Amino acid sequence: MSEWQPIETAPKDGAWIIVYGPHDYGDVRIARWESRPQYTWVNDGPDTQRRVPSGEQSRWFTHQLGWDDMRELADRDDENFSIFREYEPTHWLPLPKPPNPA
Repeated sequence: MSEWQPIETAPKDGAWIIVYGPHDYGDVRIARWESRPQYTWVNDGPDTQRRVPSGEQSRWFTHQLGWDDMRELADRDDENFSIFREYEPTHWLPLPKPPNPA
C-alpha cells in the first residue's frame, strides 16, 4: 500500500479516498471532494423565511456510518438532511482494489 500523502495532492474529481485528520468522530475516514450548493435564509415577512441559493461550496465530505447517525437519518423527515459531514483531513491514501471473487 502507498504511503500517506499530503491532502493538497489528493484527487478532487469526486473519487472516494482514505483520509486522515484528527477529529472527535474518528481520525481515518473514507471521503471525497464535492461541490455543494450554499443557501441563505431570506425574511419575507415577520414570520416567513425561505432559503435561496447563494453560491457553491467545495469541501471534503465524509460519510457517517455510526449507529446514531443511521438512527437519526431514519427519524428525519427532511429531504435536505444529509449524513455526509464536512471534514478537514491532512493526509490521504488511494482506496485499495477490491479482492478478486473466489
